[in-house]
Amino acid sequence: MRSHKDFITELDLVVEMKKSLIFSFIIASLVIGLAIILIAAFTGFPWDRDGNAKGRAVNGTQEEKDANGAQSEEIPGNDLDEKNQPSIAGIQLYADREQVVEILGTGYQETFYEEAGHFPEPFVIWKYESGFEICIGKHSNKVFQVTATSPEGITNLGCKVGYSAKDVLETYRAKYVEPESIHGGKLLGVFKVEDGQAMIFDFNIEDGIVNQGEIDPDAKVERIILTYPAFIDDSF
Repeated sequence: MRSHKDFITELDLVVEMKKSLIFSFIIASLVIGLAIILIAAFTGFPWDRDGNAKGRAVNGTQEEKDANGAQSEEIPGNDLDEKNQPSIAGIQLYADREQVVEILGTGYQETFYEEAGHFPEPFVIWKYESGFEICIGKHSNKVFQVTATSPEGITNLGCKVGYSAKDVLETYRAKYVEPESIHGGKLLGVFKVEDGQAMIFDFNIEDGIVNQGEIDPDAKVERIILTYPAFIDDSF
């Protein structure tokens, strides 16, 4: 039979165990609370004052995101607009040669270039007397570059040879940027359009494809080129 002393000893042990458990619970609660505070300090609380979950606005306020939908960073000339791809006379880069024939016909003179140069492969130039030159990959049969000196060479934004610099620049500067060349200087009249392509408006064929100095608003477009920067030994 247990004595009264033994009963008291066991009771003391139970009390001590309860104290230990309570102390452990308090310590664990403090650690968890401190962890939540530290996480919130770096990432922001994921709830509002009413206990509702809230998102984190990266570009713009949360209210703007709720009102306008998800925002995305837009890089001028680097957004791919499937409905309005750059073109001249309806011809886009990397179109099949058959599409060129459908639009311009077969009345061309072909010149073959074995050395690829800045193009991805050897190529041919189809030269039309009407004022078009189409560069086409010899093996891929894809269009690499479109050049127009004909008034029929209308771009997808409605500009063409013979238009004034004022009208062309206003149209394209409203949508695209004139980039900096890796060789130095801003490429006036050259626009970085969709999919990283370059739409070039040349106002003086005799001085090369890069316009020298400021462009006279009354100057007329003499040539339009659609290409990729790498194909003209540049990068932008």
